[in-house]
Amino acid sequence: MSYYSRHNVGGWRAMDIQLPHRSEQTLEDAAVDFRNSVRRIAGGSAGLATKMVELGDQRNPETISRSIQRMAAGEVRVSGEMRVILELLGRQKARGERLLEEARWVPQPDGGVTAQVQDFSIAIAPAKGRWRAELRHSGGYSPPWPRWKPTLAEAKHEAIQCLLKAEADLDEMWAYEHRGDV
Repeated sequence: MSYYSRHNVGGWRAMDIQLPHRSEQTLEDAAVDFRNSVRRIAGGSAGLATKMVELGDQRNPETISRSIQRMAAGEVRVSGEMRVILELLGRQKARGERLLEEARWVPQPDGGVTAQVQDFSIAIAPAKGRWRAELRHSGGYSPPWPRWKPTLAEAKHEAIQCLLKAEADLDEMWAYEHRGDV
């Protein structure tokens, strides 16, 4: 269990995603812990493979999936790199859940809701039996809007995930614009 999941440090609660050190586990036990972590963090091996591609893994998606499946089956050990990826994705998921919990959603006359989350304005409105979310950063940046969702709760969750991705995009743009300034 991680320090952050045992203690509420600064209001941040981490998911208990830390896998024990590989020397302390059998291959089978590591595979069980790996499968549980993947399910909690990414919804399954296909979700993890998709996230890895989104984060820049340049391998063929089938190769990524096969690697994940082999670790999940206990055929190979869970690599240190995969442990790091799961830890970072777990932190991102926990942060998204915290932002979603803390958002103050204001009802709108059209049945939708709006919220100000960090430096982003989020508007979610009903349309054609589904919900669409729009995000805009205070600096004017508008990330690609997430896919329409069948429920308001799913649209809120998707909007927060889009916000997290947009923050990473803005950080990347800032780093590119300021390269060489150091």
